[in-house]
Amino acid sequence: MFLALLLSGAMRWDVRRPWFRYGDRFVLSAGHAAPLVYSTLAVFNEALRARFERTRDPRFAFPTAAKFALTWEDLLGFRHRGGLPGHAEMAGKTLFIKANTGPSGHGIPVAAGEALALKVAGAPDIRVFAIEGEGGLTPGSAHETKAISWGLGLSNLVFLVDWNDFGIDERRHSSVVAGTPQDWFGPYGWRVTGTEEGMEWSPVVRTVLDAARGANPGKGPEHRLVSDPQGARLRQVRRPLPRRPSQAALGRVLGRAARVHGSLRRDLPGRRRGCPGRPGRDDGRSPRQTTRRS
Repeated sequence: MFLALLLSGAMRWDVRRPWFRYGDRFVLSAGHAAPLVYSTLAVFNEALRARFERTRDPRFAFPTAAKFALTWEDLLGFRHRGGLPGHAEMAGKTLFIKANTGPSGHGIPVAAGEALALKVAGAPDIRVFAIEGEGGLTPGSAHETKAISWGLGLSNLVFLVDWNDFGIDERRHSSVVAGTPQDWFGPYGWRVTGTEEGMEWSPVVRTVLDAARGANPGKGPEHRLVSDPQGARLRQVRRPLPRRPSQAALGRVLGRAARVHGSLRRDLPGRRRGCPGRPGRDDGRSPRQTTRRS
């Protein structure tokens, strides 16, 4: 699924220039799956390096002296001090990843926030792609994000979900969590497409392309599922319906967030008069000096 996203043309990106301002954003919501991204980028960059050494064509040269190029040599330092981090981080040679994420579901609200920021900035054509498994959809923040994404009209947000009915436990995911992908996203107003031929290149590419570039008319949630008699693996792709919010509605949301942020800063310990930077009384005396004398 990750390869289909990168090589099908669904996502606009440049392996040589991960800082590309107008490229689509990639959020690895399941941050512990970072080795998948690292190894894929290392293969791409090794191909570029081999091509440049053979042809000396500047199109295949690494800019900035390969400062941001993740190569196979970097894989040797995985989870070592000064090497590649164990979870996704947006920095240095892993700048392709556009959010710092950790446990499953961690990047779902972050992806929605980036999509909203792009909408407000007047760049709705830049899409945010987030990859997650079905286990990462169980936190409460995931349900809140699905609801608010439709309310904000984040049609530039695409979730790619690896739905294979398994996680880190021995039991199946469906034995403890009820519902199908349509049940999990459809009621929130999302357009749902997918394929059960998750191990086949062509069906996965068609699904990713349809989610990223297909029509999204906003007449109700859609669910297209290619059946697989083997029932091997399932890839689901979701995108909110394009309910375009007004500028006034966006302004109210952002204004409310700014007021809440301001009130929280005022109420933080250490912001009181007479005691800058430290919690405690406002008269500058330490707690020991406030003990009542007999």
